[in-house]
Amino acid sequence: MTNKKMTKKEAYNIILGVLANADIPQKAEVVEVVNNELELLARKATVKSQKDLDKAQKDSELATLLYDILVEEGIAKTATELLSTRIKDVVPNINVQKVTHLLTNLLADDKVKKEVIKRKSYYTAI
Repeated sequence: MTNKKMTKKEAYNIILGVLANADIPQKAEVVEVVNNELELLARKATVKSQKDLDKAQKDSELATLLYDILVEEGIAKTATELLSTRIKDVVPNINVQKVTHLLTNLLADDKVKKEVIKRKSYYTAI
C-alpha cells in the first residue's frame, strides 16, 4: 500500500460531498467558497501548463536555430563557439548552459553528433 497524500482538489471535493448531505444554516455560502477554491486551483494549473508550453515552444525554436547554424557551418563546434555565432543576436541573454541543454536535446533526437576531444565536446549536425 502506498500512502498517497490527498490533494487540495480531492479534499475540496470530499467537503462538497459532505456538504451535500449536511443541514447547516450557511450551506450555500460554504459551497460557494469551496467552489471558488476549486476554480482557483484549476486556474493555477492552467497558467502553469501554459507557461510550460510557452517555454517548450521557445526551446524548440532555439534548438532549431542551433541545428541550422550547425548545418550551415558544416564543422564541429563547441557550445561556446555556437554561443558566439548569430544566436547571441537572436537571444541576447542566452548562456552556455542553455546552449548545452539544447544541444543535449538535439543529441537525444539524433539530430547532432557529439565528439569529445581533449575534454571538449564538439557537436556536428547529422
